[in-house]
Amino acid sequence: MAALKLAANAAMQEMDRLSQMMSRFHPTSVVNALHYASGLRPIPVPPELFSVLRMAKERAQQSHGAFDPTVGAYQGWHFDGTHNQSPASSELAQQRQL
Repeated sequence: MAALKLAANAAMQEMDRLSQMMSRFHPTSVVNALHYASGLRPIPVPPELFSVLRMAKERAQQSHGAFDPTVGAYQGWHFDGTHNQSPASSELAQQRQL
């Protein structure tokens, strides 16, 4: 039973580490750093995040854009339940140029 508890704790710690790195809801995450540095300067990316970004790009290409990993980068598009409408197409088109 002790081994199971140790494994569960290790799994939770790893999930927290990955969340701290990859969540757009953590202000100090690498994902947020990429967002704010986009087009301005390079940001070092941990191998785990690079792998996730590469897979996301592949899935976007395979789905012909039906899966869009960049959708969270748009201003005005919220996934936290505080807004109930999507941004206007013109707003998205303008931000897509960045």
